[in-house]
Amino acid sequence: MFKVIHAPCINVNDLEMKLVAWHKEPWEEVKEDDLICEVETTKSVEEIRSEYPGFLYPLVKEGQMLKVGEPLAHVFE
Repeated sequence: MFKVIHAPCINVNDLEMKLVAWHKEPWEEVKEDDLICEVETTKSVEEIRSEYPGFLYPLVKEGQMLKVGEPLAHVFE
């Protein structure tokens, strides 16, 4: 079983963002509120934190663009 972490709405004027860097490796264990990655919008770079504990499986590569609401990663129990 897994949970999905979605790309958040950081600014209502930004519907897309770029994944700047992952701070966790694939399948690395994460705790709730661990920093997992950073995304860049037109105005800032924002930290994304895990919403769930488990093992992280990224779905997006560094440098890739994604839209608000798109799946960013799975967290397996």
